[in-house]
Amino acid sequence: MDDSREDTEGWSDIRQTLKRLAEITILYDKNGIDLHFVSGQADLRSVLRSQNMEVILDAFDRNTPPPSDLISLFHKVDKLLSNYVQRFERARDKAERCGLELDFTNLNLIILTDGRSLLNDMGFKELKRIIYEWAQKLDNLYAPVGQVGMQFVLIGGSEEAWKKVKELDNKLHLHGKRTTR
Repeated sequence: MDDSREDTEGWSDIRQTLKRLAEITILYDKNGIDLHFVSGQADLRSVLRSQNMEVILDAFDRNTPPPSDLISLFHKVDKLLSNYVQRFERARDKAERCGLELDFTNLNLIILTDGRSLLNDMGFKELKRIIYEWAQKLDNLYAPVGQVGMQFVLIGGSEEAWKKVKELDNKLHLHGKRTTR
């Protein structure tokens, strides 16, 4: 592991949180969990057992930028939501054509962050725009309310980062046509 990361305040907290979240989510996902890294190419797919934790942590270490690299989340979130919504729409259309009931796995994104990328105002505005646009697209497709879930896990973030995460959560329901709250 890169020495500059070991000395960074909270680095081990982020690794431990990732490990614990992966251990828990593996228990609840019969297809296995997928891990996507903002700055890396080596995504992990269908991790089924907690015995693979060293593989997960190794991928985390290889794909996480040093603390000096402030990378926005919006590109990765946009890509993940775009791919998912496109697959959902194709599955929905196929089910309608065949007269079948749609059976499509929900997407639950758990975004683990130290919050620094949320402090970049332009990046945060873009992240909000993307999340709200995809929420509206799902709404327009009449996706079930819980089709996509998104949870930010903030490790050691500033008060400003906490406020921004809360703002995202509190205003998300305002961006669809079929408000359910």
